[in-house]
Amino acid sequence: MEVKSTDTLNRAMRNSWITTVLFLGAYALVAGLGKTGGFDIWWHMKIGRSALETFSTLPRDIFSIYFTGKPWPYKDLISDIILYAGFGAFSFAWFAMLKTLTALCFPAALFLADGRKNAGPAALLVCGALAIAAIQYRIVERPLLFSLMLFPLMLAALRHARVLASSADANALTRSILPAVGLQWLWVCLHRGAMVGYFLFFVFLAEILCAFIFCRKGKNEFLFGPRPGTHGLIAAAAGFVASVVLGLLNPSTVHFFSSSFNVASSETLHKYISEWARLSPLEIMNNFPLVAIVSTLAFIAWIYRFIVSARRRNKNPSVTVFHAVCLGVFAWLGINEGVRWFPYLCFFSVFVIFLVINEFELALSESKPAKTVPLSGSLTAGVLMAVLVVSQNHDDFGPGKMENRYPEGAVEFARRHDLGKTVVNVLHMGGYLIWEMGPETKVLIDGRSDQIYPEDFMLMAIRARSDPSTFHEMRKTDGADWVMASNDPSSGSHHFLFSDPGWMLVYWSDSAVIYARRDAYAHLDSYRIRLINPLSVDASVVNALTKNPGNTEVRKQLEKELQRMIEASPESLRANAGMVLYYHFLGPGYRQKRDLKMKHLLSLYPHHPSVKELAHRLNLKGLDI
Repeated sequence: MEVKSTDTLNRAMRNSWITTVLFLGAYALVAGLGKTGGFDIWWHMKIGRSALETFSTLPRDIFSIYFTGKPWPYKDLISDIILYAGFGAFSFAWFAMLKTLTALCFPAALFLADGRKNAGPAALLVCGALAIAAIQYRIVERPLLFSLMLFPLMLAALRHARVLASSADANALTRSILPAVGLQWLWVCLHRGAMVGYFLFFVFLAEILCAFIFCRKGKNEFLFGPRPGTHGLIAAAAGFVASVVLGLLNPSTVHFFSSSFNVASSETLHKYISEWARLSPLEIMNNFPLVAIVSTLAFIAWIYRFIVSARRRNKNPSVTVFHAVCLGVFAWLGINEGVRWFPYLCFFSVFVIFLVINEFELALSESKPAKTVPLSGSLTAGVLMAVLVVSQNHDDFGPGKMENRYPEGAVEFARRHDLGKTVVNVLHMGGYLIWEMGPETKVLIDGRSDQIYPEDFMLMAIRARSDPSTFHEMRKTDGADWVMASNDPSSGSHHFLFSDPGWMLVYWSDSAVIYARRDAYAHLDSYRIRLINPLSVDASVVNALTKNPGNTEVRKQLEKELQRMIEASPESLRANAGMVLYYHFLGPGYRQKRDLKMKHLLSLYPHHPSVKELAHRLNLKGLDI
């Protein structure tokens, strides 16, 4: 009877583990199957492509107007080659594979860190899902993926090494350090985020040293964990030194280290780059609630477990001073150095929660051995965590690019009309322009803000988006005769050029507009958009018709411009709304066309408040509003 009961328990546990693995795989797919929307991926891939085509490490810049030929000591060269080579072979499916693998590394690292001994499937399911849900917003197509993969694996390797640090088996201890050294070297070769790995390794070594000094005769082990032997201390120190020495063997050599510190001190990046933005605790709660919740739970879990360990003088605590130091440093970095530190804070927080849960589960199983492992519990937890993961995912699903995200039409227009080899552009579009038109066409600025462009130049380029005097002063220097400006409603640029007599608007789309210098491109005058200011499409339509009543030429020109805008961006809210207004102000004879266009707009944006307001202002009824 007891054998039968054990077999039933084993079968139930196996089913529960299978359920957990399936759910975690599904969560990783949710995080990995979002459409590509990042702007930096394009210049990263162009670096990979150029390096392969020229068999070069690209020691000097080849893409920018002002800095071509400037030394370019640091780049994520190996990562860029991997991204480009995979994209060339598998297209956008490659990005989906990398992002899914990154998400899978979170629960895999938890399992490797402690799960093989203590954890039940429920703990791994909940904590793995928490990590994916909290970090998936940063699982994007760029070399950062490799840091997000290697960070949790490094933690697992160091955890395993710490467990063996007290072992008398010197060979086993040495073998346990080698994976951490190898992972750290791989990390250095792939991404600058490897400095985080050095921090973890250093704190790990510091804990080993403190345990060796202060935990003699079993004292203070609740603070630092079991006292290591001499072999353990030597192996940890040798491993750290080896990781630093091996770190110099990377494509950027010492520049890997120097560039990391230079980036950390840049106030311009903190001010203008979203991932470097500093947020107050209240802003973190409002914008990243899951980050705030998970990190708070981790601090509570660590404090609770530390108090219990101190009272019981626990000789092998699940969490130690090492975990408190790391939690505190990552929290400080997240608040003071920008949101780019949140993924590290989130995973380390989940890691602490997982270790505490494991210890609790182990104690519970020893005092009250389980008789059954209900599959319904795993299913319920899996469904609840699936809701959490999906609710935190805001990407469109499926391989490929996000719709209307990139200035594809603008690039095609520039090619078709052979626009010049130097282009003025906004920062976020630079990467896509490099991918599509570089290095033949040089860009003003791009996402390599921490590798190529000095801070004073970045500030000048940003100021020139809205300041005519700065813009014209820069054109005297670089001679650029066309501009690809942002047409995003919330962050449009170079609006002053619409009324500048020396420039003309020749292309409009939802993502980008092109201004060309009139004396350089007189042959493009037939493409000039004269009446519709990108800053306000609807107001431009109304002004053109009300100020020129009965003017056939104005009406024809306005219709022509609107048609071109819709051709460039068929689903544009602004262009289609402009056409609705155009037909409305032409009078009763155009009511049918107006209503058809309004129905089309409603089919595109059935719940958009601007569309509903437009219908209300025009007093349109019976259109299923």
